Amino acid sequence: MTLKDIAEIAGVSIKTASRAMNDYPDIKKETKELILSIAKEHHYVPNIAAKSLRQNRSYSIGLVVPDLTNVFFGEVGIAIHNYFKKHGYSTLISFSEGQKSTEIESLDSLLAKQVDGIILATVGSTGSRLKTILKQKNIPLVVIDNVVNNLRTNIVLHDNQYNSYLLTRHLYDQGCRNIGLISGPLSETSGRRRYEGFLKAMHEVGLEVNSNHIVYGDWTIKSGRRATEQLLEQTGSTLDGIIAGNSLMAFGMYSVLNEHNLHIPSDIAVASFDDLEIVEALDPPLTTLSKVDSIIGELAAKRLYTLIKKPDDQELLETLVKAELKVRRSTLRNS
Repeated sequence: MTLKDIAEIAGVSIKTASRAMNDYPDIKKETKELILSIAKEHHYVPNIAAKSLRQNRSYSIGLVVPDLTNVFFGEVGIAIHNYFKKHGYSTLISFSEGQKSTEIESLDSLLAKQVDGIILATVGSTGSRLKTILKQKNIPLVVIDNVVNNLRTNIVLHDNQYNSYLLTRHLYDQGCRNIGLISGPLSETSGRRRYEGFLKAMHEVGLEVNSNHIVYGDWTIKSGRRATEQLLEQTGSTLDGIIAGNSLMAFGMYSVLNEHNLHIPSDIAVASFDDLEIVEALDPPLTTLSKVDSIIGELAAKRLYTLIKKPDDQELLETLVKAELKVRRSTLRNS
């Protein structure tokens, strides 16, 4: 089955069939649907290599993430893959392992494969290399998860400050007055803005921010354990609430609180970012923020696709995605 065959069955020209298959806006909706249904019925597979040569495109995009075993990046990656698959693109995934040098290697590798655009979950410190890419290669770029230092580009992020503010106010509304924070690294936008949201809420309700009430982790279970031990040591177990920067650090926090015979939420109410499925199985279930991973992935994909299709689009958009509270028993002190 060739494109010519599809055109003959649909009663249109090869040009019309081709434009319909490539989602051109000047083709009537009914015509496009007819051609796509015929193609699907006859299992038509376009010749991507020939198409790429004709249009000077690879019909692939690159995705760089620190770690695909992290559920957030997994959900984001699936949403990006599914969006571009609908438009005939493949997604090439590369891992930076959270290292600047590896991130640069990943970007160079994707450029060598001549991808049509890149979505980058950056470590934040590769701005100089990205400036070169944008200037010399003229390739569309959308950044997620963190802001790139010293570079203005299209960005899709959690509204980290607002979301952290939401968690902190919730603990306050549940009667917590000595609230601790297990923060992510302040060198990363996500960690810094969650820290800022915590401070904003504490100042707004008139609670003192004690430096002993804030410790820093690196998003892992192990660092959550270490940070919780440090918090308890620094505060003499006077805390009545703790916010963890993500659910993995919250898992480490749970184990330490259990070891110290501190009951959740009667002794300490706890909440975190991320709404992993496993948080429902914790005892008690963990209060979190609603999942926006797939939303972030789809918004980043849509923006990149627009930039690929409209290379003259020079607008730089920062899209912040708000979450909602998912209240569970780990914070319900007033019920």
